[in-house]
Formats: sequence, structure tokens, C-alpha cells
Amino acid sequence: MANQTELTWIEKQRYLGTGSDNNPVVISSGNDIGTRPVDLLLLAVSSCASVDVVEIIQKQRKRLTRLHVVASGERADAIPARFVSLHLRFEIEAEGLSAEQAERAVSLSIQKYCSVSDSLDPAMPISHQIVLNGEAV
Repeated sequence: MANQTELTWIEKQRYLGTGSDNNPVVISSGNDIGTRPVDLLLLAVSSCASVDVVEIIQKQRKRLTRLHVVASGERADAIPARFVSLHLRFEIEAEGLSAEQAERAVSLSIQKYCSVSDSLDPAMPISHQIVLNGEAV
């Protein structure tokens, strides 16, 4: 199984990317229109994990009404300033979902199912926090 993306330079530091599904994304390296590549990496991890979290919660037959993920990453000082750690804050609103079920869904996603997080350096820590129905878990 292979994925393919395409990237076309538009102007200055602005690019147009398309994924294997042909959906466009504008990418920029500065304070321009478009998302920075390092932010796309954070979005890739959080969206990949979210897909699994939603699926797990729905399989538990719980009514998910909101999922919001804030992803942050600590970067090295030296160039290329790679990420040295990531943190994901999952804000979940779901009827009848226990703290244990929420923790299991998030942990399974990050540690087992998310192909994006699994593709990163295994030595890089990925931590998470859960806020369930407005309460920290």
C-alpha cells in the first residue's frame, strides 16, 4: 500500500499540496496565507488520532457531541529544530462515556492505531491529556 502527494510552488514561500484524495491544502513557511509544514505535522498526528478516538467511542455506542484536539510540540533549539516531544489535549464531550473509556480510546489510538504517530521517531515522547465533559481526567 502506497500513498502519494503532490506539491506545487505557487509564489514566494507559498505552495499548493494535494493528497492522494486530491483535496488541496495551501502551505506556507512564513506569515503568509497557508499552514506551516510543522503545523501540518501536528495536525496530521491530531487528526489521525481523532479518527481512531471517534471510531472507538462510537463502537462503544456512546453519543459523541464534540471532539477538539489541541496539539503542541516542543522543538529543539538547533537547526533543523525537529520536534523533541508532542502533547495532545483531547477535549471530549460524550454522553455516558466514562473517564476510563475515554482514556482507553485515546491511549489505543496514540499507541496502537495512529499510523502518523507510529511513523515518528519512537524515542520522541507523545503525551496526552483528556478533558471529558468539561472535567480533567
